[in-house]
Amino acid sequence: MAAEALVVLGREGAVVPWVESYARRLGDDIPTTAAIEADGWASALGDRSRTGDWFQFFARELEEASHGELLGRWIPRLAPGLRAVATHGLIRVAHATRSLDAEVEPLRLEELARGLGNWAGHYETLPTAAPSASSPLEPESAVDAALARVRRVPLRERRGSIDGLMSEVGQDPSFPHVINLLAPPADVGAFLSALTAAMTLLYLANVAQGNRHDIAFIHTLTGPSVLRLIAPHLQPSSVNAALPYAWQTVAAIHAAFPDVDIPPSGSFDVELDADPISADDLIDRALATGDEHAIKYSEACLRENALQPDSV
Repeated sequence: MAAEALVVLGREGAVVPWVESYARRLGDDIPTTAAIEADGWASALGDRSRTGDWFQFFARELEEASHGELLGRWIPRLAPGLRAVATHGLIRVAHATRSLDAEVEPLRLEELARGLGNWAGHYETLPTAAPSASSPLEPESAVDAALARVRRVPLRERRGSIDGLMSEVGQDPSFPHVINLLAPPADVGAFLSALTAAMTLLYLANVAQGNRHDIAFIHTLTGPSVLRLIAPHLQPSSVNAALPYAWQTVAAIHAAFPDVDIPPSGSFDVELDADPISADDLIDRALATGDEHAIKYSEACLRENALQPDSV
């Protein structure tokens, strides 16, 4: 994911050194148990012990279908579990998709198969309630107001994984209704711009308030934003069906951190530098950290800013 982002950021020469450094953290390949059949996949969905089998399943599928056809078939099936692996299933699939849109070759196809397999093997949903009669908020202009209506959940343990925190938030009786706080968007692009801007401001509020939840809030941007990368391969109805789960996921992360406060006005007033650094400087700083999150986050911010310029 970060290697692909470095290519997009124009730092191709940094890819091999970065990958060689990161590879030391990787373990052995995930074993397989039994083949997943095309007509029996549902029983293996969310079975982590079958993740290796899912890799093989999608590799076989890509031998008979283009990556676009496969995405069109599987994104609607996996979208309710968009929160899986702290959104890394979606993110990995999206980065692989963008690489394949540039050039179709075996290693990139393998990466897409692994991304889809990771998502399917770790598939997990958050509780949802049926829409109520109460009027939802308009998504393009009211993401921050919707966040203000999400009940913050005092968790028993704050040191667990992002997935664990979201699962605990999902047990709160108020949470199933969160998915209905935003109306279906009339303009997908405008909705994603509003959502990612609000999430970036929330990240800045977290930092400004001296909290240390950076990694969790990073995924509230990098997850939803990559829907843009796979949207060209999907029917509009499939994109629209995925958006509520993107909102639900970021709302769950927000709910897990009551110490990151939204001002009573619902605005996110964060003091910004009068003279922001250049894009090249930002990329260089991200690369200097060596951290995959810094690289992906910077690429996502620059991508969103190119579509909707915003000093945040």
